Amino acid sequence: MTITNFVLGLILSSVVLAGCTAQNPEPQLSVAEPGGEWRKIDLSPAQKGVLNEACYPLPVGGPTESCLKHTLAIKRSSENAEAYRDLPLSSVEQLADGGDKTAQYEFGKRLLSGNGIERDLERAERYLKNAATSETGQRSFYTPGVGNSPSSITNVASGTRIQGIEEAEVLLGGLRSGEFE
Repeated sequence: MTITNFVLGLILSSVVLAGCTAQNPEPQLSVAEPGGEWRKIDLSPAQKGVLNEACYPLPVGGPTESCLKHTLAIKRSSENAEAYRDLPLSSVEQLADGGDKTAQYEFGKRLLSGNGIERDLERAERYLKNAATSETGQRSFYTPGVGNSPSSITNVASGTRIQGIEEAEVLLGGLRSGEFE
């Protein structure tokens, strides 16, 4: 059965559209703002994978509760460090390993507390450190050589690309001070 576009009616401050077509089987999220304008939400490969597992194939009656929960969490993840709190451990781990900072924070918390997984302070520290670290963007500039001068490529930092999560920094500080031993 071919899945066509479907709308997930999440009646909050906006509506989320997850689309899947025969030509493009990857899920895509767009948000309808209250004024009616749509804006696309870029998904990481890990987020696409988690949505594929939670949502596809689409059952006859429409999206499942799990699909709606995953879609809403991914939509909120850029604004809310607690967005993945209610997702299954396997989804959070997959997102964390895919570089999602919100998931790294959540997975680190679960490793720290032993919530649904064996407590592992070393792994918790690694995930929390990744979640807390801001990533900088980088641009490369090519300078052609003139005469006997060789051409060169210069890499320049272009500011913060992905902001670290402050809550992860707080937990990381407590872990390093021995608070969670």
